[in-house]
Amino acid sequence: MWVFIIAIILYVMFRFFRDIEKQKRKIETEGGMRVKYNTLVNYFLTGHQNCKVHQETADSILIGAISYGGQTSFELVQTFGSITIVWRSETPMFGKHKLEWQFPEYTNQEKIINQINSELEDYYADNLQMNI
Repeated sequence: MWVFIIAIILYVMFRFFRDIEKQKRKIETEGGMRVKYNTLVNYFLTGHQNCKVHQETADSILIGAISYGGQTSFELVQTFGSITIVWRSETPMFGKHKLEWQFPEYTNQEKIINQINSELEDYYADNLQMNI
């Protein structure tokens, strides 16, 4: 009985890791994360003069800016059939904040940018106003 359970677990793990490698090869054939998500990457890189790519793997890219006033980053992660974007911000004045979006893999990147901008504006208005 235990052998059967272990065999099933090993099989599921094998399939999972094989699918991850298959996804990485697919992204590679599409030019990598910078090419596949070129519009998003360029948009985030131009958001602040200190923005740069901090980390890049076969299926993710981390873009952000760090200064004395804090840090802000956008992480794009390619998952099975979708793109997940995580925004993180940390400043001494406003603390830590995080938002996350998930879109189908081939969603128009301009639409993604518009939605993120809109939701960030709402988030700032609701959560990051100074009470003077």
